[in-house]
Amino acid sequence: MRVREEVPLFCEELRLGAPWRWGGAIAVAGLIATGIASGGWGGSTVQWLSGLCLTLGSAGAVGLWRLSRFETTVSRYGVRAGCGDLGFTFARADVLAAEKQKARSWRAWFAPEEVLVRLSSPAGERQLAIPSRQPQDLMDALQEGL
Repeated sequence: MRVREEVPLFCEELRLGAPWRWGGAIAVAGLIATGIASGGWGGSTVQWLSGLCLTLGSAGAVGLWRLSRFETTVSRYGVRAGCGDLGFTFARADVLAAEKQKARSWRAWFAPEEVLVRLSSPAGERQLAIPSRQPQDLMDALQEGL
């Protein structure tokens, strides 16, 4: 049986800005270095600090690796946008309107602009903001055929 692969109408992968990546990497390296250095010292308080630093450093490294890319894919029927497993999916038919605006909040870490998408849902209207470096192409893909 052959599997049919669908070519997306729009696909974009945004990397976290370099200052944020470097800042996160320095913080993670500092936590891990502190944990390793304090592990050799005596005393239960210092051992507790070592374990905490190593745990937070490891969690931070995995989090930085998993959340450093924001991916947006628009296919014929649906849209998937988000960082790793922390994404959201919705049907293209639910899109009521899409407009470009300057990026706000954490979305500015990925791109200078974002697309504000208004969606219809059983509970009422909902708005989602998707960061994009090509906002016009994303809006065209969202509204194509509607």
